[in-house]
Amino acid sequence: NFIRLVPLLTVIHMGSMKSGSNANDPTLAFVREDFLQLPQYSPVKPLDVLAAEIGVSIPELVKLDANENLYGPMSEVLEAIANLQHAHIYPDPAQTHLRAALANYVGCQPENVVAGVGSDELLDLVIRLVDPLSGIVTAPPTFGMYSFLGKLSKCKVFDVPRSSAPNFQLDIEGIVDAVENQGARLVFIASPNNPTGGLISDDEVRRICATNCILVVDEAYAEFAGDSTVGLLSEFPNLIVLRTFSKWAGLAGMR
Repeated sequence: NFIRLVPLLTVIHMGSMKSGSNANDPTLAFVREDFLQLPQYSPVKPLDVLAAEIGVSIPELVKLDANENLYGPMSEVLEAIANLQHAHIYPDPAQTHLRAALANYVGCQPENVVAGVGSDELLDLVIRLVDPLSGIVTAPPTFGMYSFLGKLSKCKVFDVPRSSAPNFQLDIEGIVDAVENQGARLVFIASPNNPTGGLISDDEVRRICATNCILVVDEAYAEFAGDSTVGLLSEFPNLIVLRTFSKWAGLAGMR
């Protein structure tokens, strides 16, 4: 037996909707002009389709493109799903018990917790908080959804690149300059960073939070790093920390 490793890379085509196969679609006249100029997103093929195309079984494939947990969820989670009750009833909109449990897990207060359908939804909601005329800051190379969602909301995106390999250090003063002198109001930092793995330090968090902005630290991989900025939430009201069950808990398919 063998396992075939297939690095299914997510591809973003740099052509706009107008230049693709839909260029002559008359309904595009009703679509926002800036939306038409966004890079097209081309998702990867699901495992069952790919397995059929290349003639192997699904168990022989290992999907690597989205950093999913290949071991799947814990048995207790699968048991809870199998015994799910009241699925026909709308859930508590205040997320009372869930927020209390999450607060206990990460070490903060329930009033500091908002639960969402994956981090992408929460990223989108945070971006909607700011005036679209203000800008957002990203630190490439990093997770591409920050700039993509910002452009969807008509925000100006300030890319403040990290240093070159192998360190990929954050340009903290460049980020501060984008806030203080260029009008950015949201800063997105992944820690550990995807794809370089670097962490933001507490001192770097304090430096950015001392400016007139909201700092969003995306800790999707925090459980693998043993490091978190959650402890600074009580110190900075303009700090947002994102966490997820998609990676460490193997629940990407449950959002």
